[in-house]
This record gives sequence, C-alpha cells and structure tokens, in this order.
Amino acid sequence: MSIVSNLTQWFNKITKEQYDVTIYLDDNKQFPNGKSHIMVSLKKIKKINSKYLSGTGINGQAYEFSSVVEFNYEVKKIY
Repeated sequence: MSIVSNLTQWFNKITKEQYDVTIYLDDNKQFPNGKSHIMVSLKKIKKINSKYLSGTGINGQAYEFSSVVEFNYEVKKIY
C-alpha cells in the first residue's frame, strides 16, 4: 500500500464511523424486495437487539427498524 492510501484509511478511521448491519428473517419470511435479508449502513447505532434496531443513517437521518418476531443480525464496522 502506498503512503497516501494508508493516510486516507487512517483519516477515515478517525473522522468517520460506519457500520453495515445485515438483518436476517427466519421461517422463509421476506422483505418487500423479495429477499430474506437487508443491509443498512449506519454511522451510529443507538440500540440493537433481536427485535429492534435504532440508529443514525449515513445521510444523518434517524433510522428505526422493529419487528414483532425476532430476527438475527450481523454488524460489521467499516471505519
């Protein structure tokens, strides 16, 4: 890696926070897009558990997802 890309990556880690949250539904249930999972990019996660997700989206708007049935989720920290 070059010095410029290393500095860019270091700067992004310090100034930006980004999480990619993937929500998986069980029992052959599907989201309106026809898939059993969705991915959401957030810059802040306020609360997450098996029935509720709350945070701030990349664009700065509040994001909230709740479900009556439990769902599985995966959180990946990008920066």
